[in-house]
Amino acid sequence: MARGFFPPYLSPFHPLTPRILKGREMVYSIRNWEENFENNRTRDMKSMSWVPIPTTMGDAYLALVDRPDGAALFGAWIACVEVAARCKERGTLMRDNGEPHTPATLSRLTHMPEKLIAKMLEICQKDPKWIEAAGKPQEGAGCLRKSVALGNPRESEGTLLQKTMPGWRSSFEDYQTEARQALADLLADSAWMKSRRAYHANLDIPKSLQKAWDDFWMTEAGWQNKKRKRSKTIDWKRTAANALTQRMNQVWLPRGAEAPTYQESKPDCPRSEKRDGVTFRCTLKKGHDGPHDMVEMLSPDAAAGLFQARTM
Repeated sequence: MARGFFPPYLSPFHPLTPRILKGREMVYSIRNWEENFENNRTRDMKSMSWVPIPTTMGDAYLALVDRPDGAALFGAWIACVEVAARCKERGTLMRDNGEPHTPATLSRLTHMPEKLIAKMLEICQKDPKWIEAAGKPQEGAGCLRKSVALGNPRESEGTLLQKTMPGWRSSFEDYQTEARQALADLLADSAWMKSRRAYHANLDIPKSLQKAWDDFWMTEAGWQNKKRKRSKTIDWKRTAANALTQRMNQVWLPRGAEAPTYQESKPDCPRSEKRDGVTFRCTLKKGHDGPHDMVEMLSPDAAAGLFQARTM
């Protein structure tokens, strides 16, 4: 065999390929499944009997259908999306026995031609890039592959996961702590609250966010939802912005009530000094004009004693 020549049976879609690449089957998954094919209703379903389909017919859609057999390819794509919705790990084309789907198994399920399924899978990996494909590692090879990628071939998979996995992914309590702090930070962010008010004039934004957190994001279902995504960090601002657009979370201001205004607050003035062992701090905001307004800062014991004296 000439160097650099690859026979056609090494194509991942050739009928003889499973015999040649045994143990290295391709695992197909739908890109951005969580964002494009899930919503607030499907996330509560243990098994999906239907799947939401985006209606955007942009460049990606045209890249697939603008072919002589584009309509058939799009039909094969929709069929594979429906199959992916029923898989144990939604969005990943895996069979119930843990083996990846192949064009042959997808053809049997969807009653579509195997060659059409294979062509669609190949095209959708390149343009419109709706599908990701990765070789299934041989048994026992996963730990070595991950370790070599990080420069330490002797490191165990468990050690790698501990190094790379954020705390909120493994602990529900850590997730709740982060979610609670994120909500407090959002409510204290005057600039962000003001920007949301421009889009939701009559909405009680603090109550709406609190309802979204109490009803979903502080629950185990919300935690599982975030864990299904591959990111190590949670974009809470985007989560909150999306929550405000969902009717189930919206709490409206009473009729005739004026919407609150949010003034962007400045941090406190950092000026402090000690006089005879007593700390004085400025009570004005950072960057104020004029002299500092220095007041005595009482210790906790002194403040408690003063409070008791005033209430007696």
